[in-house]
Amino acid sequence: FIATFVVPQGSLFGPALFTIFVNDAIEDLHCDYLLFADNIKLYRNISSEIDLDLLQESLNIIVDEWCARNRMMLNTDKCVCITFHRNKTPFRQDFTINGIALR
Repeated sequence: FIATFVVPQGSLFGPALFTIFVNDAIEDLHCDYLLFADNIKLYRNISSEIDLDLLQESLNIIVDEWCARNRMMLNTDKCVCITFHRNKTPFRQDFTINGIALR
């Protein structure tokens, strides 16, 4: 039996249902996160190359484990990476989802 459930964008219950649904997605992450409406923000203070790898690993956990388990797909066109830094030479890494580099 395959059931399809759609919550219309902008609906009153959409954000609450999303929060309930994604609650287990954030359990095993190696970074901090914020949940707001139908968005998840992952963030981490980057002080070494290891921190970059842990942030990428958190993305992989969401995509490879949680999305697969819940039969969800992320719209990579709406996924972005924003960096804030004070260093003249910050650590750089292209973060990816399913092999697609985030802009």
